[in-house]
Amino acid sequence: MRPWEAEGLDWATERVIQKLLDRGIFQYQVEQVFLNAPAYKRNLEGNTGDWKMIGWTNGSRELTIIVLTIEETRLLRPITGWPATELESKYFHAKRRRLRR
Repeated sequence: MRPWEAEGLDWATERVIQKLLDRGIFQYQVEQVFLNAPAYKRNLEGNTGDWKMIGWTNGSRELTIIVLTIEETRLLRPITGWPATELESKYFHAKRRRLRR
């Protein structure tokens, strides 16, 4: 399954939610990024997580969320996240421009 085919998010553990909160990211913000047509970039081999989900919250905050794809349930499981770096932001904006053409 490719991440853009996912039907939702799987919040497997409270630990993940707390880890995101420790980084200043609320669960609802991750949900907003998922719903606001994010860009997906395959995560580097050897790193935790399958994909980087890069996008905006409804408050225009740009976030990068690392997700695992759960084939059986067609869900994405967030595992960590941070404010998008400059390079991640450029990738996101480049993908959005290509989609508008």
